[in-house]
Amino acid sequence: MRSVLSCNGRVELRRRRYENSAGSTESPVDELIDLAACGASLAVREMCCRIATDSGSFIRAASNLHRLAQG
Repeated sequence: MRSVLSCNGRVELRRRRYENSAGSTESPVDELIDLAACGASLAVREMCCRIATDSGSFIRAASNLHRLAQG
């Protein structure tokens, strides 16, 4: 199972894993849908960038992102 943060909330994805004779595993679909090295969707990253550029300081940006995430 893989968990991804989206603008609409956290999404859990289930996908098939394959194990080779050496014992390592692969999930080929991860590369197809860009999940291999990503825990946040493009929309979430865009919102973080927009909040950061519109905020006057890191503390204000962090506070705004916390509020946006309904935390």
